[in-house]
Amino acid sequence: GCHNVHDYSDEAADAFRVWLAERYGDVATLNDAWSTTFWSQRYADFAEVLPPRATTSFANPAQQLDFARFSSDALKDYLIAERELLRRITPDVPITTNFMIMGETKAMDYADWAHEVDFVSNDHYRHPGPQDLDELSFSANLTSGVALGAPWYLMEHSPSAVNWQHVNVAKHAGELARDALTHLAHGADAIAYFQWRQSQGGAERHHSAMVPHAGRDSRIFREVVGLGHVLDRLSDVAGAVRHDADVRILFDWQSWWAVDLDSQPSSLLRYKQEALDWYTALLDAGVRADVVPASAPLPGRGLVIVPMLHVVDDALRARLDAHVAAGGSLLVTAYSGIADERLHTALGGYPGRLRHLLGVRVDELLPVLGGETIHVDGLEAKIGRASCR
Repeated sequence: GCHNVHDYSDEAADAFRVWLAERYGDVATLNDAWSTTFWSQRYADFAEVLPPRATTSFANPAQQLDFARFSSDALKDYLIAERELLRRITPDVPITTNFMIMGETKAMDYADWAHEVDFVSNDHYRHPGPQDLDELSFSANLTSGVALGAPWYLMEHSPSAVNWQHVNVAKHAGELARDALTHLAHGADAIAYFQWRQSQGGAERHHSAMVPHAGRDSRIFREVVGLGHVLDRLSDVAGAVRHDADVRILFDWQSWWAVDLDSQPSSLLRYKQEALDWYTALLDAGVRADVVPASAPLPGRGLVIVPMLHVVDDALRARLDAHVAAGGSLLVTAYSGIADERLHTALGGYPGRLRHLLGVRVDELLPVLGGETIHVDGLEAKIGRASCR
């Protein structure tokens, strides 16, 4: 699903209508959920509904969000179909598939997929940049969260350079082991690579491998062998169940999809970046935090951070209430608690879905331009990464 997750064909439109009928039951409920009275979009029958194809104006955001949900579910159905076939053929063999919890890959709600496999596996490739190592740790941490703290497999990463970035930077000496051991530290019970021998031809002949074009007499192969010795010494601790941290960052694919839609208060809003910035800030402060899906159990103790948790349904709100009532702390960032699962904004002041927990009421959203300085009670704050640290 990383390359072809969205299908706007007539066949996909038919499947989308079936999915909507199962979700809403009747077209009147769909109209209410999508606020179709706005711009005269009301439907008289599910047969009139199309995927959110290109339009001359803004698309309906609730329609876009539901299509994202449908697309994730459609791919999950493929996974289930393949799993059931394998169950019949090889009933004693555990089944997994390689998730892609990394970077901006966001089209699959992996927290919803995890219970469909016997154990979680993940692919991860690092994109060079100022937070690339923090993102490496964040993704490994979130994979452990999706696995609910159980051991998981790193199904695929690279010994050195990949072949699909604008500039395919090779890993320097020691980085192969550092990247692998970061995954191990977050619960990976297997460290696997693409690929074993570097291809002589084909689309990925410039993708690194454990045995590169230079052969066994090479730095990469010596580092792979060295990592094997390290993993052998660490075999007693590999695959251990994660001990919960006192700080948790809630990660929610539904909010990621919603925040990254168009027609937002600011195009500078980036859900994944907001969550990553909080993780970076905690790492810099020496504070260990778990990154967990919004569907994960909340401990009722310690600190739970909800960065830009835009979509809060009744069940999630009840769990946040229970966490606070039990003595836990909740840190809520801007643009959280704005809407329910239908993208209906809660009225009466922001953040309407969480206002009762925070004791604050915001009349108006006031985005600022990049680099603009604002003043609050005599204190100066600037937009950007520093503002969330």
